Formats: sequence, structure tokens, C-alpha cells
Amino acid sequence: MSVIDNVKKHIQDSEDWGKSRFQFSSLSQKVTQLNFVAHENTSNKGDKVGGKQLPPTNHWTLFLTINHGSSVRVEVAPNDPGQPGMVIIENKKYDVSTKITKKVSIDVPKTPTVADIFNIIIQKKRDYYIFAPEGEGCRFWLYTLAGDFVGAGLISKANAESAQSALKKYWPYPTGTPPVDRVMTPGQFPKSGH
Repeated sequence: MSVIDNVKKHIQDSEDWGKSRFQFSSLSQKVTQLNFVAHENTSNKGDKVGGKQLPPTNHWTLFLTINHGSSVRVEVAPNDPGQPGMVIIENKKYDVSTKITKKVSIDVPKTPTVADIFNIIIQKKRDYYIFAPEGEGCRFWLYTLAGDFVGAGLISKANAESAQSALKKYWPYPTGTPPVDRVMTPGQFPKSGH
């Protein structure tokens, strides 16, 4: 079976992938750019968890540019505490969302397919991820993926470090407000050995 067939079967058979808004025909599309994106937190407030007020943070997603004007959005969303989250994939009719406060764009000269990117996630077992108890974890998940992409030879270490550096900060609203350091609470990859 081809990488595309293997990835398609894995995603279709898995409960850890949200794929209702994903067109499987996109698996063969070439990815020209990775965009690590911090979404707006218009209130600049953190969540309140168990009576404790957390500092503000951004939700982060990854946009895979597949054509000028279209992309595949990849994100991870929490489940109940202690339960694996879900990798949500969906086609978008734009390169990157406009409601963002930070974007790190990385060109991918080898132009892997969407299936190649997903295959890295699957091979590293990054699609089985448990968020931290307070529900944080999208930043750590993408931080880890950036390193995985270096290991797979898709991006340089310097490019990964650029994304990882941005992920360590809170990017306040409105866009252009200076960022502040924000502790990153790691989730767990129980099946990956990490």
C-alpha cells in the first residue's frame, strides 16, 4: 500500500482524528509551506480551571499551504481530562486564518504531500496525545511536531527553532502588541515512548 493509502486507512479507522471537514483527495496535494499560527485571544484572559486563574494564552494551529488560496488546517483539541485529544483536520479556502496575532511561515522545499505530513504524525504516534490536566497542550503538541519535521528532513533546525520560540510566548490582542513569555505546560504522548 502507498503512503496515501496507509494514511487514509489509519485516519478513517481512528477515533483520534476529526475528519468530517477533510477531503481525502487532498492527501495527494503538495505542501509548499507550513504556517504555525497563534489565534486571537480578544479578551487577553486565561481560563479558570479548578478555581485557579491561568495566565492568558493563544490557541495554536498549523496550516499546510497546498495551493495559493487553499490549505489544510491541523489542530489538536482536548477531550475529558486524562483522555486522548483529537487531531482535527479540515480543508480551508484560504492560506491562513486572518484572526491571528502571530504567524511563523516556513517554506518546505521538498514539497511533501499532505499524506507525508500526516504520516510523520502517525509514525511518531503524535495522534495519541493527552492534554495537561488544566486543558493546555496545543502549543506543546506543535512544538513537538516542529522537531519531528526536522527529524524527517522537511525543515531546518533553525526554522523549527523559530516556530518553537514563538510557541513559548503569549501573543496579546490586538496584533502587534509585544509578546510575553508564557510557561508551556506539556501534555503526554503515552504511546510514543516520549
